[in-house]
Amino acid sequence: MADVKGVFIIHGDIPGNAEGTLIQLVNEQWIASHMAEDSSWVGHNEVEFLESKYPDLSKLIAGEPESCDTLPILQAKYLALPYMMFSRDTNFIPVKFVSRGKGKPLQVLFDKSINYLYGNPQLIIMPMTEDTFERLEHSTNQIIGAEMTAHDNEKAATNEKSC
Repeated sequence: MADVKGVFIIHGDIPGNAEGTLIQLVNEQWIASHMAEDSSWVGHNEVEFLESKYPDLSKLIAGEPESCDTLPILQAKYLALPYMMFSRDTNFIPVKFVSRGKGKPLQVLFDKSINYLYGNPQLIIMPMTEDTFERLEHSTNQIIGAEMTAHDNEKAATNEKSC
């Protein structure tokens, strides 16, 4: 069963004290069993198995890396993922960013120790659109304009009452 090819989607939360996970087929249902450091079972989850290669990383990060002056626009919370994923075992997590060009996914490479401990994890961060800053500025201006108009109307109403 070790040569199963596909994607496993674990439904539900994995217990925080889980040190390892065993995925197995039991009565035609995939189950993830989680073990603590002392090898005691600490939880189970239903698992959905997809017979596919999802996502197809070779298509997602196709082509040679391009040298670029700036990285793509990213959602900041995704930059914390390496720390969130591996900080339980180490606080020193060097990463390298590989860009395939403007507007293309950013590949995060890990050092040899992380690759050894976690089986060569792959982290791809999808970029935001190139006009993200302009769109946010426009939205912010609309909000500020609406607030200022409401404030001006409130001030005018107060002045009318005091006359």
